[in-house]
Amino acid sequence: MPFGRRQLVGVLLEVTDESDLPRDRLKPALEILDREPPLPMHLLELACWAADYYQHPVGDVLHQALPVLLRKGAATDAEPEPCWRATAGASVDAIGARARRQRELLQRLLEQPEGLDGDAIRAAGFSPSQLNGLVEKGLAERFDRAPHDNDGSGTQGVLRQPALALNDEQQQALEQIFHSDGFNPVLLQGVTGSGKTEVYLQAIDRVLSQGHQALVLVPEIGLTPRP
Repeated sequence: MPFGRRQLVGVLLEVTDESDLPRDRLKPALEILDREPPLPMHLLELACWAADYYQHPVGDVLHQALPVLLRKGAATDAEPEPCWRATAGASVDAIGARARRQRELLQRLLEQPEGLDGDAIRAAGFSPSQLNGLVEKGLAERFDRAPHDNDGSGTQGVLRQPALALNDEQQQALEQIFHSDGFNPVLLQGVTGSGKTEVYLQAIDRVLSQGHQALVLVPEIGLTPRP
């Protein structure tokens, strides 16, 4: 929409037949980017509540909640989501024993034939160089997947894609979290790249599936998924 000498992306919150401004001072929208709401109703209500409660401009709050493409003036479905999967016939036996992390990453990809996006690969503790190494060896390939529907139905829980298979230590940690009922503080200790984030996500997914709530605080910006 025109805003002075600039063109900005706006969010339509309501429609009215009246205006305090004369009609000749109103500027029409240049283009409607999305015919369907880009945010599910519960997120829109949360953003509006936060703006009112913290006395912050609702436009700024909604801007942070919108997909990156929409902020830039493109439709939310204008760009597919880059993902990676194992190539046909790929085997961990094709990787030397010294490339342990590449072997583990390839095993993850083999267990997820529908592919993993960059956020899921990073959350599992794997680096871009390890992924690129598999691609260069012809054991993994990139493909474009249509963006996930954002209808808020929660058919896949908190995880945007099927959960990764946990190793023995991760599974033991996950079960220990639910070892007792009620409030139970748990410290999950592990080195960087050991897969703690996947344990967090699956624990949260289990809590939500039981009808409870979860609050996630992310101190490491590298673990925050891109919108």
